[in-house]
Amino acid sequence: MEKREILIIGAPDNFVGKVFSDAGYEVIPYYRKTLISRKHRIFNFPKMEYYLFIKNIEVEKYKLIIIFDFIYAEDIIKYVRRRNKYCKIIYWLWDTIGSAGVTNSEEGLKYFKDLIKKQKLYNFTISSFDKNDCIKYKLKYNNQTTYRYNLANVKLEFDTFFCGREKGRINYLIELNDLLNNVMINSKIIICLTKKNDFKNNTNIENERLSLLCNKFEIIHSKIDYKEILNYINKSKCLIDIVQNGQCGLSWRALEAMFYRKKLITNFKDIKEYDFYKKDNIFIIGEDDLNNIKNFVNTGYVDIPENIIKKYTIDGWIENFINFK
Repeated sequence: MEKREILIIGAPDNFVGKVFSDAGYEVIPYYRKTLISRKHRIFNFPKMEYYLFIKNIEVEKYKLIIIFDFIYAEDIIKYVRRRNKYCKIIYWLWDTIGSAGVTNSEEGLKYFKDLIKKQKLYNFTISSFDKNDCIKYKLKYNNQTTYRYNLANVKLEFDTFFCGREKGRINYLIELNDLLNNVMINSKIIICLTKKNDFKNNTNIENERLSLLCNKFEIIHSKIDYKEILNYINKSKCLIDIVQNGQCGLSWRALEAMFYRKKLITNFKDIKEYDFYKKDNIFIIGEDDLNNIKNFVNTGYVDIPENIIKKYTIDGWIENFINFK
């Protein structure tokens, strides 16, 4: 299947849209953003289909259409299926159910459970990177993915690096950062506070302490460009990966570590079940001896076979969908 026969429906202005576009795939928005469409979306009025961006697209020419999780995906799926009876349609969940994205609300979870029941009706497949969610909701599993960029050789500046939203992880990061500092490991940690409830939920850290945290971490109140994150990754020996409670799937950080030959410190214990796991490259918090963490960071990276890495690239991820039965 050629790339021009594959369409990604998502948000072209975020990380996902950027990496898929850079990988050579066509990415379009879910719907046309107008004042009227926003009111339709907020109040869930009928005829949302009128605002779908795909109405401007020649749907018949695609063999595979992938829709990233979106609360009005049924409108898109119905429209595509009317215009193209034979293409493969995948509804992709790149967040753990109940923790983020569409399903992180009562309305979103109800919508998602209703969508599961309509897979046969519209002949589409719901897929997720989270193995537990796939078992619980009988979804089709596909591994996590992101684009593998070519990064230039640069001088290393940081021993360890983390960048992400707070998501209840601040206490964990404080403890880990203190541990690393105690053994003379220098860390670059960026916390992105982009939503009103950031830094308030699932944590006992109070807002008054935000100024104190700025001495430990870089706190930003806006989104960060992915190429800037890649620049930090490139300058670091090791990446820090703190997954959310209940997550049973890989984060981008695990893939970035593998793509760019970086060590990984993670609290995701199930990572040892994946085919790229090597104890020399991945330190599991809660299982590996913390007394050895400095030695872990400072020893060399052990290469992973290219055929394994390819599975987690966007091209490999797409190939997995093509092979779905």
